[in-house]
Amino acid sequence: MSTSVALPEGVTPIDNGYRIRETDEYVVDVWRYSFNWRLVSYLAGHQFTTERGYCFLGLGALPLERAIAAGLSWENPLRSDPPDYDKRAFPDPQWAEHLRERVE
Repeated sequence: MSTSVALPEGVTPIDNGYRIRETDEYVVDVWRYSFNWRLVSYLAGHQFTTERGYCFLGLGALPLERAIAAGLSWENPLRSDPPDYDKRAFPDPQWAEHLRERVE
């Protein structure tokens, strides 16, 4: 990975990004995308069904540092938004649920 930052304790490099936190319930990662860093959360063991994703625009050190800091301070990664993101990568999960209810 070409972007170099000092990693806080507990943050580890993974393929295409960094593992911020892992519990029995969920995982928080920062992934490198084409034009930005994406902070994601997903259920433990379900990496391909991401629950939430947030963009930190740009590929430099500053957006990466912001994404890592947001991931470390994210209170409830499966049910809330992290601080300081630039945009949501996916629709708000609660809004998506509202739309599903209207269709049914």
